[in-house]
Amino acid sequence: MLRRPDTRRQLTQTWHFTDDGRLCCKHRNLFVQAGDGFPGLTAGNSVVLGPSQSVEYSRVGSDVPIEQAVSRQRLRPGSGVLALCVITDGPTRVLQITDLNNK
Repeated sequence: MLRRPDTRRQLTQTWHFTDDGRLCCKHRNLFVQAGDGFPGLTAGNSVVLGPSQSVEYSRVGSDVPIEQAVSRQRLRPGSGVLALCVITDGPTRVLQITDLNNK
């Protein structure tokens, strides 16, 4: 049995990309960025949620600071037929998305 979503946690559980490409939750001016700061987001590095830094060394793409540069990409072509399943993992809900024609 799933618990109802906690509206008090909605600010950190709803995510979107801004027009300039940064990933953020509903908290004002908090963005996903590299945990170690200025080297930028690279494979294997941790990320944190935080405000923009007052000092910026480099910007990319749509004038986004390098430590907040997240790119969206399509990993492989899909069939267009998806199955969705909500699974509980402790107190967390996980949305599992499966391409039915590519099992």
